[in-house]
This record gives sequence, C-alpha cells and structure tokens, in this order.
Amino acid sequence: MTEPLTIGCADLEARLTDFLEGDVEPEVEAAALEHLATCERCETVLAETRSVIGLAGRHGRVELDDDDRDRLLDRILDTGFGDTAFGGTAFGGAGSQRD
Repeated sequence: MTEPLTIGCADLEARLTDFLEGDVEPEVEAAALEHLATCERCETVLAETRSVIGLAGRHGRVELDDDDRDRLLDRILDTGFGDTAFGGTAFGGAGSQRD
C-alpha cells in the first residue's frame, strides 16, 4: 500500500491557483484539504486569495502607474507576505524578482 500524499505550505502555494480552479488530481485535493485543516497560515492565505479573486471579478483590472505599483508592493512586503512561510517566494521574498 502506498503512503498518502502530503502537501506542505510551499507545495500548496505552488498549486493554489489549480486548487481553487478544481484543476488538481483527487489525491492532491485531499492532501491540500488535509493540510488546510491543520495550517492556519495556509487557511488564511486561501481565504484572502479567494477574497482578492472576488474583488477582481467585481471591479475588473486596475491599472497602476509605476509609483503606485511600487508603493503597493512595498506595502505587501511590509505585511510579512514575503517571508519564508511559503518558501520565501511569495510577493517578492527571497528567491523572487521584482521588476
């Protein structure tokens, strides 16, 4: 018998869009749901991502000039979303590049 699939924070982040769109294999979905049941951080990120998707759907695309974009990214980084909870790549953390 094979071991059930387990997913950590970084794995969930990498598959979050596919998970939200229902575009993952059943065993990946089950592992993601199991992880979410025990990880408050990932549960929060999932809820906030759903909220952003909902807002974007209601308000459409928002164009930002370079200064506003930089201020927004700085604000996101200041909130701690660029930390290592998701492998340090989320929103400009270590390992990602900001243009």
